[in-house]
Amino acid sequence: MRRVTLLTLLLASQAWATLPRVFILGDSIQAGVPGVRLQSSVPSVVLGRLGHALVQNLSAPGATICNKPPLIGGTALGPTLWFLKGWFGTAGDPHRSGGLLIMLGRNDWAGDADPMQFAADYAALLQSAPPGLPILCVTPLWAVDEGMPNEWGLTAQDFRDLIASTCTALGVPVLDGLTLTPHEPSCFTDGLHPNDWCSRHIGRTLARALRARGWL
Repeated sequence: MRRVTLLTLLLASQAWATLPRVFILGDSIQAGVPGVRLQSSVPSVVLGRLGHALVQNLSAPGATICNKPPLIGGTALGPTLWFLKGWFGTAGDPHRSGGLLIMLGRNDWAGDADPMQFAADYAALLQSAPPGLPILCVTPLWAVDEGMPNEWGLTAQDFRDLIASTCTALGVPVLDGLTLTPHEPSCFTDGLHPNDWCSRHIGRTLARALRARGWL
């Protein structure tokens, strides 16, 4: 049996430290849902398309930007990003840092988050990220409930607009989530979560967007 020595681990950690890192901060669509194979999940497809890189998936089902007791929202993830960026050896090296992909907001809209608080928390998350870490924000994907208002009388598009205006004010690029999938119910398992094919399609489209922005 091959022995794993301390030297082997150190060499491996040094090799990992040279790879670009892409952090994905999302909800159940990025975390993985029933009916979508692991190799078809958005992070897996992004990793496969990017090749020599590491994808750190920080997504979780039900994730939001705003705090929703007893759950903590994405606005509190700044320290985690600082820790991971430093731990993996990317601090201070923009050519190896990859970037942060934020794909949140759908659950905030569906959960009737206060729109002003949502915008403030989204801005707080962007401002808490490590300096020099490229960020790309993706607005909520298409779903069959497009046009339906929440308890604030706001639609998913209104929350897309909030994200876009918040990012623009802070100089952060935005990718319109409506462009990532066909607007066709058959591409979704339940009207919200993409099926196996659609999940792969999202991953491929995102990988092209990251390459176009020079992350890798």
